[in-house]
Amino acid sequence: MELEQHSGKTNQNLIPDLRGVRIDMNKHILPYGVAGLVFAVLLALIVLVGVIFLHQSEPHHVLITPTTPSLSAASTDNEPIRRSDYLGKSRYHYRNRVLVLMYHHIDPHESAFTISPERFAAQMNALQQAGYHIIGLNKLLAFADSGAPVPDNAVVITFDDGYESFYKYAYPILRAHHYPATNFIIVKDTDAPNLNRKAIPHLTWLEMRKMQQDGMTFCNHTYNLHYLAVVDATGHQKPAAANAIFLPGKGRKETQQEYEARIRSDLALAEERLERELGPHPKALAFPYGAYNDTVLNVARSLGIRLFFTVKPGINPPDRTLLYRINAGTPALSAQGLLNVLRHYDQPTLTPTGSNM
Repeated sequence: MELEQHSGKTNQNLIPDLRGVRIDMNKHILPYGVAGLVFAVLLALIVLVGVIFLHQSEPHHVLITPTTPSLSAASTDNEPIRRSDYLGKSRYHYRNRVLVLMYHHIDPHESAFTISPERFAAQMNALQQAGYHIIGLNKLLAFADSGAPVPDNAVVITFDDGYESFYKYAYPILRAHHYPATNFIIVKDTDAPNLNRKAIPHLTWLEMRKMQQDGMTFCNHTYNLHYLAVVDATGHQKPAAANAIFLPGKGRKETQQEYEARIRSDLALAEERLERELGPHPKALAFPYGAYNDTVLNVARSLGIRLFFTVKPGINPPDRTLLYRINAGTPALSAQGLLNVLRHYDQPTLTPTGSNM
């Protein structure tokens, strides 16, 4: 029955109609007597029991919102870190493994291998929030040498080339987080700074000694082999450390003996200068351009160098001395983008894989 309103007042004619219906229903129900009443009660009980049964047997569905981030590394600079991605997981991403991050230069003007201080700070904050544990190179050396334990989600932070921006921009951020880091320096660029105003300034020994007090370490990126050298009469160029070079005065390439002597002299000088200026340091070498061969490895090992860093991406198991690194120093990676890349390696397993090479 439909209620009507006119000028805010209820239509009073409806009231007698309602009463009439009530009276008519009583007139029709009461003549059936007690038997009809009992039947109506039983019918109501049957309906009630059926409703209860259906409710109990219905499956309960829980709405689950997926929180796994996209595996794509691309993400915007201002994208928030989704802490729920990690807080809902177990307490580790991986165990008995180490990820090594690689950076080069930090500057407000970003380029292919240069990221801004703000991006670097956001990445360090993201690592902390996501539960990664930053360890120093000495712990990585013990892990690689003898399988010494490392914390879950272990990460090592490395820089290449020894630019002064490490001291100016990265060091204050690392120190605020109490994070150790390693910079592989081109030693000649510190010994004999390039005074060209357009050249990127390099670290000084004094700056490095100051940073050592806060857990920063400095290692070998060769003395002066970080360049592309001519390797044949046609002028083709390849990394100088990993190739025999062409000798124009002799019209030929280096012999194996000459090549090996050149590499030995350079790496030994770099180690001697590091030792004299900075004291004992982890014996490690980052290959210029990531290029290496058996000659470089054998010569470096004969000089006591025990860890070697490539530019190939991957995660490092114990007993591995030729190490993978992930390029984090690119403006293509926001903080969340870096976490997305690292999630590729979330393999919570205790079984080591890989070989020493």
